[in-house]
Amino acid sequence: MPAAKPSLLLFNPLHRTTTQRVPLSCSRGLLHALIFAYARLWPPLQRAVVRSLVYLRIRLGTKHRNITARNIRFAFGLPEHSHFSRTMVQQVFRSQIQIGLEVIQEAFYPGKLQLHGLAELQAAVTRLEAADKGGIIVTAHLGSWDLVGAAVSAVSRSQLVAVAKPTKRRFLQQLLEELRQRMGMEVIWTHNSRHTLKQMALTLKRQQWLGFVMDQKPLLRSGPAVDFFATPTSFVSGPATMAIKFQAPVLAVFCVRTGPQSYRLLQREILPANHGVDDPEHLTQRFAHTIEEMIRLYPEQWCWDYKRWRLDA
Repeated sequence: MPAAKPSLLLFNPLHRTTTQRVPLSCSRGLLHALIFAYARLWPPLQRAVVRSLVYLRIRLGTKHRNITARNIRFAFGLPEHSHFSRTMVQQVFRSQIQIGLEVIQEAFYPGKLQLHGLAELQAAVTRLEAADKGGIIVTAHLGSWDLVGAAVSAVSRSQLVAVAKPTKRRFLQQLLEELRQRMGMEVIWTHNSRHTLKQMALTLKRQQWLGFVMDQKPLLRSGPAVDFFATPTSFVSGPATMAIKFQAPVLAVFCVRTGPQSYRLLQREILPANHGVDDPEHLTQRFAHTIEEMIRLYPEQWCWDYKRWRLDA
């Protein structure tokens, strides 16, 4: 008898929670229709769609293509006109499109995606939950950060509560809310800093997991500047501040794509509960080093098309 394939459905958070449906606007209704159509395409046709979208993004997305090339030059010291740089730009865009389409498809029409590493994540989460301190998940815009949230929600005692920046486009904001609800997550949107801090504290007091995708620059660059790709780089202070204040355990979790419809969870315990750490800058540096290490292992799956550093054109 063949072994069951590793799938998020083995721990499907949708079986434990009810999602509040968001009314469909015209734009979101069209997007739903496109997702439905893509999900029913023959796999070779899906791959053709991906190739077409990558081609269009490279040809039409000049701004993001240039940002990606400059960041690659900064991180790896290679000129933008080199074969490596041009190839990596294509790989970055291809990864973003492949991962985005596969994760959205799984959220709306589950059953195809294979997610490896759930048992190991469950063991780590269960061990850290024993302290009844809640916990902090740190991750990055690497692979699928939404699958990280879905997996933690699936194997923990309660939903993961993710801290996220709101988007400027209303229909996209609604789509993200629906996507994350379908994947078993709650979201704290950072509209108001005082409200955000209060909700983060309440999450840990309720012994829930609090998630941070923490590789983007903080608002007004107000966080500590730590070493990241050999240069001082501002990071958000929230994860370290919360971990120290509540003496909560910290687990770094990433989800990388390993093939068509196939993903693997990678995790590392940064701190146990009641760790006694009291230096937020040093702790933030540990987070940054962990994120950089994962980016160097899977460079094509990080969002290089983001202005993370102030670079000359």
